Amino acid sequence: MLPYESEVAAISGLDDTGRVARESYGTWRDFVPYPAEPAQYGNTGDIFKWGDSRPGTGATISYWFNTGSGWTSDEQGAFRATMELWSAVANVTMVETLDPTLADFRITRTPGSGSADWNNTGFDHPTVGSDTLPVLPRSSDNRVFIDTNDPSFGPLGPDLGAGGGYPLSTLVHEFGHMLGLGHGGPYDAVLNPATGKNVDDAQQQFSPYDTKLWTIMSYLQPDAPAAHSSSYPVTGTNWGGYSPLTPMILDILAIQRVYGLPTSGPLVGGGHTFGFNANIGGSIGQFYNFNINKHPVVTIWDSGTGNTLDLSGFSQGAVISLIPVTFSSAGGLKNNIAVAFHTIIEKAVGGDGNDIIWASDANSTLIGGAGNDTLMGGAGNDVLTGGAGADVINPGGGLNVLRDSLANMNGDTVFNFGLSTTIDVTGSLIGRDHLQLVHFGGDTTLQMGSSSILLEGDFINGDFMAVARGSGSQAHTEVTFEHFLPSLFEGVRVSTDAINGIANQPFLTGDGLVRFTVDLKAAVSTFSNTLGVYKVDANGTVFDTHILFSDTHNPGTATVNLGTPASGVTLGFFLIQDGFGMFGNLPDNLSFSGNYNAGLPLTLSSATLGRLPGATVFHSFSNVNPGHVDQVLSGVAPGGKELLIGFEDLPTATGDNDFQDVVIGVHTNHDGIFFV
Repeated sequence: MLPYESEVAAISGLDDTGRVARESYGTWRDFVPYPAEPAQYGNTGDIFKWGDSRPGTGATISYWFNTGSGWTSDEQGAFRATMELWSAVANVTMVETLDPTLADFRITRTPGSGSADWNNTGFDHPTVGSDTLPVLPRSSDNRVFIDTNDPSFGPLGPDLGAGGGYPLSTLVHEFGHMLGLGHGGPYDAVLNPATGKNVDDAQQQFSPYDTKLWTIMSYLQPDAPAAHSSSYPVTGTNWGGYSPLTPMILDILAIQRVYGLPTSGPLVGGGHTFGFNANIGGSIGQFYNFNINKHPVVTIWDSGTGNTLDLSGFSQGAVISLIPVTFSSAGGLKNNIAVAFHTIIEKAVGGDGNDIIWASDANSTLIGGAGNDTLMGGAGNDVLTGGAGADVINPGGGLNVLRDSLANMNGDTVFNFGLSTTIDVTGSLIGRDHLQLVHFGGDTTLQMGSSSILLEGDFINGDFMAVARGSGSQAHTEVTFEHFLPSLFEGVRVSTDAINGIANQPFLTGDGLVRFTVDLKAAVSTFSNTLGVYKVDANGTVFDTHILFSDTHNPGTATVNLGTPASGVTLGFFLIQDGFGMFGNLPDNLSFSGNYNAGLPLTLSSATLGRLPGATVFHSFSNVNPGHVDQVLSGVAPGGKELLIGFEDLPTATGDNDFQDVVIGVHTNHDGIFFV
């Protein structure tokens, strides 16, 4: 059983199969005598829901503001926002009625009571193991009541920080009861007749998850001593006296267990920004807007993707985690921003302090901002931007890009830099001649102009390459480390691990300015192969097909100018197996039909000869090879200025895989460029 499961059952009254749980707040309430201390549990539960009796089904609930309570518009706004917080994370809708006879429950002010609570009419309590819950009937006895004159419970209004947020936090808690949730453990604010003393909530703590850190339905502060303090899964929490203003991680699991996930609402569909520059709609937006909620203690839940946690407005250093079921510490507080289960947040933005940012395993974008930041990538393909300051960047798994300006990269340290990581210098064009590398004591310093980056990694058996492309605001340079081409020998099979296709595809992509040249390095094969080149645009259209060498055994001129492909256009190479032996000197009027993006083999035709159905064609793009196999391996030439590509002219499944049947080298005219 998952470690938090018993706590979710305690709050919701339901086990993970949707049946009435044996041990919960509801079954504790039904043990006789109540309240039992230490806790004991009955065979029935004080558990209900609205709408349909089946757990996991939605509900629409009507409410009425008691006109005799004289609720102000600000107070009514606070109630509505609180109800919408629960509706945003579960399939439950609360609608206002002006007719008290049509209200499922009432909202009433109780001056002088000094309390806030939920009261409901009686119902038949379900037995443990039941797969249905009683539906609470409409009644004037169903009411949320609160004494707003008591400083603990008022004022209620737009000031989220009033009373440290406790009045609003109380509303969220009481509406959790209204929806059928219980406390985080077996306790109530009542006198225990068995002992004649108040129940000691700290001793009645249900589990290590029975604190406000995990559930707003708990009575226990996460930094206060309690029965399970020594086994808390998350420690060091400090909210500076502020209270949670949203349902917390386990509350969301619990309420979704009762009513299911929301089908619409402000947190459905993704594309949301939480924090600064927030775009959360409706009345709940204020809780996730840190210009309004200036001391946030919140949990973020969202059903979609494309979400951002923006903490750019904080001057204090933050620890930011995008990993579900973890906590971020920001704005001077500790463990105050949680990410709920099954919530994907791909982008984090740090503030002016020295931030530590952790990516989840989704493809993430981490932006450190000012300060000396530490960015930790996950298993996805991440984009990491340290910003100003001396940053430490660990890309993690996946194919990652470290993207920043040249000035901001100065003083950065990059761990585990290697084949899966690219440095993308924005606003600069830097040729390979201007990459200065110093290896010392197992470390490598990469110098570009006046900026230095310390690289930690294994840089044996390879070299660095620079791909400078674009102009104006689109100018950028990609720096990678690539392996050397393996030593190739006739009939000697290359290690399977070395068969990598094109090692540095951006190197073969144009910008309308860079000029490419190809050299035939070697051709050792029983076949007289034909080698050609074509271009592929961003839409996958294959065009401008040309023969480079009709007979790779007798190439004539061994160097060919490939011109200046347009921006975003990529070069692809193809080999016709024994092309010269089958067709002789083919006219240079070939074309391929088909679309690269379709991932299907391309059909070769000649304008004069028609289709060439007898031709066996292999491509440098595995995507258009039969079975999507790699027919080439590649590597950098010493010095980092040339990409070497070796073709195998038999299917890799049956050939000798020596990859020296045709070997070419591609280079550009940008090695000497330096523009910042």
